[in-house]
Amino acid sequence: MNDDVEQQAFWQQVEWALGEIEGGDLPPDVTSRVMAAVQGDGFAASPIVSRSRWLTGAAMVVLCAGAVVGVRVLSRASADAVHHEGLQDPGTPDQHAGAHVLEPGTDVASLPSDAREVTVVHQGDDVLQQLARQCPRLERLTVVSLGDVSSSPTDRVFEIAASLTGLRQLHLIKPIAITGNGIERLRDLPMLESLALASTTLTPQSFEAFPRLPSLRVLDLSYTGGLDDDAMRAVARCPGLRQLSIPGCKDITAEGLALVAHLTGLETLEARQLKCSFDALRIDRLTRLEVLDSADAAFSAVFVDRLPPSLTELTLSGTALDDDGCRVLRERLPRLRSLRVGSTGIGDRGIAELSALPDLGELDLGRCPNLTAACLDELAHSDRICRLGLGGLSWLRLADVQRLMARGIDVDASGSGARVEAEIAPLRGRYRSAIAARATRNEQR
Repeated sequence: MNDDVEQQAFWQQVEWALGEIEGGDLPPDVTSRVMAAVQGDGFAASPIVSRSRWLTGAAMVVLCAGAVVGVRVLSRASADAVHHEGLQDPGTPDQHAGAHVLEPGTDVASLPSDAREVTVVHQGDDVLQQLARQCPRLERLTVVSLGDVSSSPTDRVFEIAASLTGLRQLHLIKPIAITGNGIERLRDLPMLESLALASTTLTPQSFEAFPRLPSLRVLDLSYTGGLDDDAMRAVARCPGLRQLSIPGCKDITAEGLALVAHLTGLETLEARQLKCSFDALRIDRLTRLEVLDSADAAFSAVFVDRLPPSLTELTLSGTALDDDGCRVLRERLPRLRSLRVGSTGIGDRGIAELSALPDLGELDLGRCPNLTAACLDELAHSDRICRLGLGGLSWLRLADVQRLMARGIDVDASGSGARVEAEIAPLRGRYRSAIAARATRNEQR
C-alpha cells in the first residue's frame, strides 16, 4: 500500500470523527430522485424508497431484462450512495474519467487507465483481473451477475479488489459463486466505505471480516443467505456503520435484530420482510436514525412508542399499524417528511393524525382497506403534502384525483381503475404549474 493511500485514509477517518463529534451533519441526499424505474408498490419516484432497494431493484432489471440502461443507472446510484457522507477526495477524477459499464464483448483495454467507477455485467474473475490491471485507480466497482455460475466471479474477487488500494465501494450483486472465503483480504483497503453482498450465500466465518474494515460506513446484505443471529453479532461490532440493509434475511430472529441497537451511529436501517418481531429492538437508542424501512414487519405498540424523533423517512407498509399508531407517529416524529403506510389497518381517523405532521410532504396510503372517500377532505386541506399515493383504492374517482391535483398534490392512483389510471397523466399535465408551485414552497420551508 503506498504512502499516499495511507495518508488519504488517515485524513478521511479524521474527517469522519470530527463530523461525528460535531453532530454528523450531512449534505442533502439526491440518490432517491432516480428510483422511479424499480418502485413497485407505491407511487413512482418517491424519496421514501431506500437506496439498497433501488440498488437491488436495478440489478433485477439487469438480471431479468438484460437492460444496459438499467446497469448505467445502477452504476450512478451506487456512486451517490457511496458518497452519502460528502467525503470527496481531493483527487476527484476529471469529467472524461466518469462511470463506465463493462459488458460482455467490451474490450477491457478500451477503458481509460484513470477510470474511477466501473460496473461489470456478466463477467468472471479473468475479466475482473484484467480490469484491475487496466484501471489501478478504481474507486467504485459494481459487479452484477446474471444468475449462472459461468457469469459469476468467485471468491477470487476479494483478492482482486484488495489490489485496488484506493477502492471506496465494492458492490457485488447476486454473485452466486461467492461464499465469502477470502473476504478478510478487504482489510487491506483502508478507504473501503461501502460494501454490498446482495443475494449471496456466505459462510459463518465471512461475517467476522466486517468489524475489521476500519472505514466501513455502508453495509448491504440484502437477501443474503447465512445472515443469522451469530452473523448479526459480527455486524453489531461495526461501530462506524451509518447504513445497514438486511431485507429478506429471514434467519434473523428477534435476538439478532435486537443487536442492531448497538449501532448507535446508524442513520439508515432497511429491514423489510423479516420474520421476527421488531419489539425486541430498542430502536429508541438509535438517536441519529433518519431512514427506517420496516415494511411487512411484525410489531406491537411497544415498537411504535420507541420510534426515535430523528426519523425523516419511514416505511411501515404491510404492517398492523392502526389509527392509534398514527397518533403516536404524530406525537413522536415531528421531523417526518416521507411516510409509506400502504396496506395497513389505518382508517380515516388515522389520516387526521397524519395530516397534522408539520413537515410531511409525501404520503403513501395505497391499498388501505379501512380508508373511505371521507379522508380526502382532510388530505385536500393539508398545506404540506405534495405527493400522495392512493393506489388500489376501488372507491377513488377521477373527480377526487382532479380535486387534489388542483390544489397542487401530485397523485399516484395505480390499481384504482382503468379510467382513473388513464387520466392521471393528462391531469398531471393540466395542473403541472400548481404541483410545481406547491413542491417549491415546501422546499423553501
